[in-house]
Amino acid sequence: MKARIKATGEIVEVRYYSQDPATKEIYSISYGSGEAALERTDMFELLPDEPETLPQSFDWETFRNETAAKLFLLYEQVFPYSSSNTKTSIGTTDELIRQLKETTMP
Repeated sequence: MKARIKATGEIVEVRYYSQDPATKEIYSISYGSGEAALERTDMFELLPDEPETLPQSFDWETFRNETAAKLFLLYEQVFPYSSSNTKTSIGTTDELIRQLKETTMP
C-alpha cells in the first residue's frame, strides 16, 4: 500500500497502519526505515494499489505441472486411491491458470 504525504507530495510505502475496527477507516500510517508516522488522515492520502502483473516470460507449463502434482498429493491424502484424483488435479490447475491469466495479464 502506498500513501502521499500531503505536506510534501512525497509518495511512501506504508509499512504499518492503524484501522478503526468499526468503520475500517485507516487513521494512521507508519513508513520508511525510521518508522516515521502520520497520525491524522488530513496529513496523508492513501493511493490505490496497482494490479500485479506477471512477467511476459512466466513459464505457465512448469507452473501447471508443479501445481497439478501438488494438488494430486493433497487429493490423495483426502481421497486415497481415487481414480479421479489425477483428472481433478489437472482440471483444477487449468481453471486456476485460466483465472490467473484473466486477472494478471495485461
